[in-house]
Amino acid sequence: MLDGPYDAECVDADRGRLHYGPANAYSSYELLPPSGPIEYAENLDLVNWIINQGFVGTSSNCGGAYTYGDMQWAIWQLLEDNPPVDHSSLGDWSLCRAQEILSAAIANGEGFVPGCGEAIGIILDPVEWRQPVIIWIEVPCVADETAWGGDYFGMPLEFPGPNWAIYFAYDIQ
Repeated sequence: MLDGPYDAECVDADRGRLHYGPANAYSSYELLPPSGPIEYAENLDLVNWIINQGFVGTSSNCGGAYTYGDMQWAIWQLLEDNPPVDHSSLGDWSLCRAQEILSAAIANGEGFVPGCGEAIGIILDPVEWRQPVIIWIEVPCVADETAWGGDYFGMPLEFPGPNWAIYFAYDIQ
């Protein structure tokens, strides 16, 4: 399911350079292993909020357009215990624009959960001691529907009590 190219941001600059190879994949909403790649996992809802705002390429109040470097700086501030002081890897970025993203996430992202058609962060933690990243994929839309049952493999269904039907939910995939 995760085969293919993705946009990604670094989630732990303490570990080595980016590495292509086997990695453990975690939803940004599941409990991460205690020795996981993120110091402040409780801020992943804010990171997911950032991912879903479409900042990159839009105009900033600070001037210019937001960049992936601006987004990366904000993510480091939320997830790292010691964010990098060397920002040369960020490319085109502005402290003012990056701070706008961070401030907006703190003000609006608490408790954010992406819905149908929005993006969810997936953390890729390499098996070797290498740099983990967060990629984002679209949240699948799963419709909840109901059905009335009255037959089970050709056998009549016995409904309990005075009911004439049983209500249940199922997922279509």
